[in-house]
Amino acid sequence: MRSRNYVPFRKLAPTQRRQVLLLAAFYGAMSLLSVIMLIYYNTIGDPYKRTANCINTALAVWLPFVAERLLKHRFSFFQHLVYAFIMLTSCVIGSVFYVFETWGPYDKLAHGTSGYLLMIFILGIYAYFVKDFDKINAPVLIMFMFAFSLGTACAWEVIEFLFDWLLGQSGQGHVPKEILDKIAAEGYTGIRANLEKLKYVGVLDTDTDMACHALGSLVFSLHFLLHRVTKRNLLMGTLIKDAKAIEMNTVFSVDSNTSFASEEDVK
Repeated sequence: MRSRNYVPFRKLAPTQRRQVLLLAAFYGAMSLLSVIMLIYYNTIGDPYKRTANCINTALAVWLPFVAERLLKHRFSFFQHLVYAFIMLTSCVIGSVFYVFETWGPYDKLAHGTSGYLLMIFILGIYAYFVKDFDKINAPVLIMFMFAFSLGTACAWEVIEFLFDWLLGQSGQGHVPKEILDKIAAEGYTGIRANLEKLKYVGVLDTDTDMACHALGSLVFSLHFLLHRVTKRNLLMGTLIKDAKAIEMNTVFSVDSNTSFASEEDVK
């Protein structure tokens, strides 16, 4: 594992400070919007079952900053933008604003796109933290990155299931009114009723979501393999170089009034 880099905000060069502030403003806007929609949905009785989605989005947008502190490593500006785009299209537009369930094609398009883009973020983790990344056998590396990506897709569906079960949401799908009436007639309430409802939710939506995600990740894997085989940049070389995120650790030198990039951990 390489030495980790995390330059404190106060020591960053002006350009990197502005980038961090811009990212914080964008993440903050998505978080605030999710909280506003949470309040709105609950004032009207939450008819679309958006409570869990709003809470999840309001918190999840900050995960890169949390991960940076835990890993003692700043991600690149581009990696942050990739994550922000995934959160905006999937969590904010798709989940908070209910587009996933009002326009079917958007759901599959978002999952497929996220499958590719998430691999960029995963590539960054492997390229930075795995020693001799460029020397690892391409099929082996692809297998691990692909499995990592599929694991996130699985985690997404598990979280949806838990929200539906414990909070009565509808991420996994809806059931007909007659089924709801039958469950109520049997005297089930609370999380037991939610679990009974899930027994009548089909698996087609979950299966196709994961399949689209896998397809997007597979396209990225083929892109990476083509880069390795041809030994050409094909934009993949740029993504790998970006994974080092050296520019986000640019330290401002007060004495010389200049800035410099360092691979060493700045304390």
